[in-house]
Amino acid sequence: MSRSPASPNIVYVVSHDTGRFMGCYGRPVGRFTPNLDRFAGESVRFDRMYCAAACCGPSRVCALTGLHSQRTGVLGLGHFGWLLPDAFRTTVDDLNDAGYETAHFGFMHERLYGGMRYKVDGRVGDERYWNCDTRVAVDNAVEFLSKRDRSKPFYI
Repeated sequence: MSRSPASPNIVYVVSHDTGRFMGCYGRPVGRFTPNLDRFAGESVRFDRMYCAAACCGPSRVCALTGLHSQRTGVLGLGHFGWLLPDAFRTTVDDLNDAGYETAHFGFMHERLYGGMRYKVDGRVGDERYWNCDTRVAVDNAVEFLSKRDRSKPFYI
């Protein structure tokens, strides 16, 4: 994959276990997600998505690899031993190859932290990060965005 001069920046947000229960998807409980709703209004919002696996980890693996979970062997949660094998490439690998700065902030259990091959993935010694504190994820993303190499597109 080669990068064109106008490669877009990509912010991929997975709101864990909220499903369609957000205001931007027409749910009245959206009053609890005003920031995500505003962000969705200024972004590309997928409204024709279908779940490839019923469990969160395998579903995210499907999105990251383009493969069904049976093909990758990820049939359950990573912290129960269903980790994506290193042999499988993901969107992260493709974007790294295309010259993107890739960074991960927040919760993940498709592979062990550091194993998804993001150029920035976690902060050793920061227990708030490893315990999936959303405030820390957002603060770290903002810090990354303020210090990144602006000559390259990013994927976070």
